[in-house]
This record gives sequence, C-alpha cells and structure tokens, in this order.
Amino acid sequence: MMVRYFRVAGVLDACRRLFAAASLEEQAQIYEREIRVRLWRPALKRVLGGDTVLSLLGVPLVQRLHIERTTGRSIGDFVEHVVASVLTDVPARSNYFWRLYLDGRYSRDRYPRYLQLTHFQRLQAGLVDRVRTDAMLLWRSGGAQVDFVDPLTVRWRGRTRRVGDLLAYDHEQAIASHRRDRVRTYGSFYIARLDR
Repeated sequence: MMVRYFRVAGVLDACRRLFAAASLEEQAQIYEREIRVRLWRPALKRVLGGDTVLSLLGVPLVQRLHIERTTGRSIGDFVEHVVASVLTDVPARSNYFWRLYLDGRYSRDRYPRYLQLTHFQRLQAGLVDRVRTDAMLLWRSGGAQVDFVDPLTVRWRGRTRRVGDLLAYDHEQAIASHRRDRVRTYGSFYIARLDR
C-alpha cells in the first residue's frame, strides 16, 4: 500500500534516489524539495488518523490515544515526524529496514549482518559456542513516555509487587540505542533488567 501511495503521490522515484544518496545533506534536500509536500497531503493525514486504517496497521485505539497524549501530536503529524526523521536523519543508503519496505525485499548488498553468509559460517564454525544468554527487557513504544509498565503488579517471591520496583532501568543505554534506531517509528525506547 505504501509503495502504491508513493507512486500515486509522484514520489516513488524521488524516494529511490533518496535511498541512493551519498550524504544526509543530499537526502534532506531530496526530501524537502521533492517528497515532503507531495507526500503529506491532508487526505493522507485524515486516513492515517482513522481507527480502521490504524487497526489494519496493527495500531490499536489505546496506542493511538497514548501517542497523541504523550507526543502532543495527532497521529498523522506523528507519522510525518517519524518518516521525516528516517528520511533525513538516518543514512538511507545503508538502512535495509526501510529499503525492505520500499522494495519488498532485501537487496543483495544491503541486508542484516545475521543473514550474511560469512557471519553464518562463523557461527557454524564454533562461534555459536561462545554465545551466552543474559536476560533483559527491551521495549519500544509509539508514545514519548510509557507510563503503564511501572504501575503493573505481579506476584514476585510470594508478594504482590509493582513492576517498576522490580526493574533497574538503563536509561543511558536506551537513549543511545534509540538514537541509533534505523526504523525510527517509536517515540521511546527502554532497557531494563530484573533488579534482584
């Protein structure tokens, strides 16, 4: 649907050029000159704000309301903001996530490292034996702040406890990880460990 809309809006070729751009400056110029005004028509924002379309995209009403409440933006403005961020703040040339959205497949030269044959062969050759697990929680939300996790209660060691009292947040790492996020469709990012 996205590619069809890009074609109808007349921005598909500009998007392809943007994903081949050599610099963030070139990306921003293509976005501002050729994409932004054509892409973000009022009709699109109205459609994005509708509960039916959001449900089809996997965004329930409660999440839409949370995004609007915590970001101070309508859902249409929020989507415009995150897409603009992806297309102007993140090197598109190496962003295989959004390239997948645009092309419907990974290209031969841009795809996740874990799918690359050389890395798989290293795992097969014994590197996998060095992998150790260490449990942590990582979640993202469309909202700028998540206020519904900490107040939840669970049974922990025979007592009812608030989830927020059981977690040790790594805010610094979460902020750094959020800045590096190439998908950029989330308003906030969290990393926590069970605080024993």
